[in-house]
Amino acid sequence: MSLSSSPDPLFCIVSNVNLPARLWKDGNGDATSGITTVDGVDCMEATVLLDIRCDLGEGIMYDDDKDQLLWTDINDQKFYALSLPEKNDLDMASSSETIPGKLIQVALPKMLCSFAMRSKGKEGFLCAFEDGFQLCRLLPSSFSKNPMSSLSLFDPSPGVTTKLTIEDWMLSGPSVGEAVNPARRPTRLNDGRCDPTGKRFICGGYFGEDPNMFMKVFKCEATTIAKDKSEIVLLSHSPIYDNIQVTNSICFHGKDIMYMANSPKQTIYRFPYNCETGTLDRSAEQIFHKTPQGVPDGSCTDAEGYVWNAVWRSGAGPSFVHRLHPETGQVVFRVLIPPAHGTSQVTCCCFGGPNFDILFISSAAEQRDLQKEPFAGSVYAVKVPFQGKPEVRFAY
Repeated sequence: MSLSSSPDPLFCIVSNVNLPARLWKDGNGDATSGITTVDGVDCMEATVLLDIRCDLGEGIMYDDDKDQLLWTDINDQKFYALSLPEKNDLDMASSSETIPGKLIQVALPKMLCSFAMRSKGKEGFLCAFEDGFQLCRLLPSSFSKNPMSSLSLFDPSPGVTTKLTIEDWMLSGPSVGEAVNPARRPTRLNDGRCDPTGKRFICGGYFGEDPNMFMKVFKCEATTIAKDKSEIVLLSHSPIYDNIQVTNSICFHGKDIMYMANSPKQTIYRFPYNCETGTLDRSAEQIFHKTPQGVPDGSCTDAEGYVWNAVWRSGAGPSFVHRLHPETGQVVFRVLIPPAHGTSQVTCCCFGGPNFDILFISSAAEQRDLQKEPFAGSVYAVKVPFQGKPEVRFAY
């Protein structure tokens, strides 16, 4: 199903939210305070940034151009953008106070499984929907260039719903290539990320809990055609890996190493990656890290090349995020979810903030008892004594 053929409605709504000031203030937000040691590993505890019930919050990412936190709720078919606090509000607040932010929620016609920001100056996102890849706008700020759009009537006032048309969204046709999800739901695309060049988006799938189902990992690329003083982007995709059940943890160390998990096997693998061709050397595949306490979900890398992996535990106790040595896979640091919260399904993580030293963590409420896990589905955050780096953007 292409986006243009979707019968489902779309809408956009804005809400005011309160965020904990201590994440950005120097006092209680000091990255070296609150470190404890558990089983020989230094640990810090995250706090709830946004109390929200995402059924399957995923793909969290920081837009350093707009100071926004972005993520998708795959199951509920929603896209979120959280505008982080402005400097004036931070200057006036104490670390014990809350400060205002703005949350944009966009209802989508189908599941958005992962996405990539485009190069600065280019509107929209590369979207990995449940059944394929397409360039789409997603956020109202990028509709201003289209005076005929229904979003020329977009009202940014909190609580006001703006209805939209499919034509408002599309920036390209669907990617051309083999069917990425021939079995349809419950299988779908899943975790994805741009490679270090930004020339291609690497994305795998989810097997729908069918042990006999195996998916592929694809690279999505683009070519451009000049037409009438504008540029048309043509997307295409092709497989680079097969026979994998659930792809997660796609991230890169430098330009020639790629990490990727097959989550049901509780294992993250390490591959040589060819940036010129966008291919993996499967003959040199190595086991990088095994996760006996849970399932490896989404990952990112920091400025030193270390891998930060969100561990999904599905009710087996509070989740955590591991910092893994890029060569050995050894756990060298851990971010914990507060035990009282019980949140057992963290899904992905990213670095953001002015200094890229705040780790943001998405989570999922699906199939959880909210009496036992009252903050399941929330977004967590913690200021850490490490720095991340800007997310690579899709170059087209």
